[in-house]
Amino acid sequence: MKENFSIIDLGTQDIMVSKQCLEDIVKDFSNDENIQNKINNIYIGNVAKEKIQIQFFNLFGCVYYKSIDPFDLRSDYDYDLNYKINHKKKFDVVLNIGTGEHIFNVFQFFENIHELLNKDGISVHIAPAYGDINHGFYNFHPILWKKLAQANKYNILYFFYIDDFGTKTKRETSIKKFDMDKNALFSDNKFDSNRETLSKLFYENYIKNSKNENIDEVFDYCLVVLQKTNTSKFVIPSQHGNVVQNSFIKNNSFRYLTYLRRVHIRLLAKIVRTIPVKYLKFIFKYLPEKYKDYAKLLYDKCYYRVV
Repeated sequence: MKENFSIIDLGTQDIMVSKQCLEDIVKDFSNDENIQNKINNIYIGNVAKEKIQIQFFNLFGCVYYKSIDPFDLRSDYDYDLNYKINHKKKFDVVLNIGTGEHIFNVFQFFENIHELLNKDGISVHIAPAYGDINHGFYNFHPILWKKLAQANKYNILYFFYIDDFGTKTKRETSIKKFDMDKNALFSDNKFDSNRETLSKLFYENYIKNSKNENIDEVFDYCLVVLQKTNTSKFVIPSQHGNVVQNSFIKNNSFRYLTYLRRVHIRLLAKIVRTIPVKYLKFIFKYLPEKYKDYAKLLYDKCYYRVV
């Protein structure tokens, strides 16, 4: 992250971390001789003040902080993130710390994040993945972040699956030490594992945690850091690959595209259904890269999962 960066906070954040924990984190990378006084000014005892966000983020090099929250009087803007916000200024960092799951229109929410970011800017997400019943409208599985990054050519700078989130948070409060890595389920090195592997890891860990008498509920979150690498428009991700959009389709109407999907693909699908799966796998292996997205769409239409 560059020095003197700007932040837009989607939902004005309360500072929940303990004073001791913040001191441990900041002192690891700050050479500011006045850093302890700055930390002291954020807290009353061990509880952070309510209107202290800019001072908190300034500890990490932020010089310009704004927030969006229609329900919090501390916020700078009261935009409804269900709708396109058309904010002119762009930011180096967009924070989605437990906000996205409360926005019904998640497409517009992620497009707003994309449009708020400078090129090479980063978005930081902490979002529920499992449990936390009725906390919000949605839980977001790990595959969402991978497909979101692929569709929009984001760099995934960091991915961490925070299993047993509630208990780890309570432990941090009691022992004044923040350690989300303890007994971690998986992080970057397992991010690309197949569904069966991740499911096995999840259920084994869930059973282990649910038998722990000190745990009153089990729920998991994802911590994700994405970097925007271009100035292109936001692209809606598809779980099974993006539909090929050649110049002809781009220049024709939605009605014609619908016609192609409903007629041409169905006709091709009837043909493909007659081909054994083992041969489809072989064909896909040697198919030119530019045709693979279209092929995946066609295979899905045929109810084959060959890739």
